[in-house]
Amino acid sequence: GSGGETTEIWTPDIELWNMEDGLQRSLDDAYAIVTHDGSIFWSRPGHLKPACKFYGLRTFPFDRLTCQMEFGSWVYSAKYIRLVEGG
Repeated sequence: GSGGETTEIWTPDIELWNMEDGLQRSLDDAYAIVTHDGSIFWSRPGHLKPACKFYGLRTFPFDRLTCQMEFGSWVYSAKYIRLVEGG
């Protein structure tokens, strides 16, 4: 189908800790797709705006700048939530 209501789907309180605005406010709401085996696909478009700290700038404008994005939960410890890179 085309997807459905998402208010009843539990989501952890994952936040981008070094963010100008909260993650929930930065992502648009979108429909979720739930399959017959209970799997859920829920893609939420949006723009993340991390607050970055740039140091050095010794070879400006040829520096290679990076921004570390720090994700985590305010409520649940790493004992309960394991964040992994992927996509």
